Amino acid sequence: MAAEICSVFEAPYLRATSGSQISDSAAAIALASEALSELLDLADDYGFFITLENHPGVESTCEVLSAILRRCSSRRLRFNFDTVNSLVVNEDPIEILHRFSDLLVHVHACDAQQEDYHTKTAIGKGSVPWQEIMKHLKDTGFSGFLSIEYFGEYPSRALVESKDFLRRLEAKS
Repeated sequence: MAAEICSVFEAPYLRATSGSQISDSAAAIALASEALSELLDLADDYGFFITLENHPGVESTCEVLSAILRRCSSRRLRFNFDTVNSLVVNEDPIEILHRFSDLLVHVHACDAQQEDYHTKTAIGKGSVPWQEIMKHLKDTGFSGFLSIEYFGEYPSRALVESKDFLRRLEAKS
């Protein structure tokens, strides 16, 4: 059904996650790769791309995400970077960007304090290294999507603050 929806709306990307983590990481990688391969066949048939996010669950770490991308090896598979999820698993967001920048098509721009990554803040008020991220995106010629992701109180105010912060950073670079 998602493939048909992408087709009707001419959506170029469909975001996918690989599900909840299971204790056997080799089995998790195999199951996720098998399921993604089926989705990638649909993506070929319908002409869209699957974006895989560094998301809590199976693909939360760089190593597992890399293993899944290698196993699936499809021109229809791309990367959706979530700025906070890398910090949740104690990984350097800049390292992740370097590693997957050739596949990057979407950035979930969100921020949180290091003490509690589940409580989001306006962008620029948390622990995400925004200057380095924006510099990397500019230096690599990123031309994909950047969406602001916020879950918290006063969303209108936080979204405006986030947008203004990102625009100021963009103007500096």
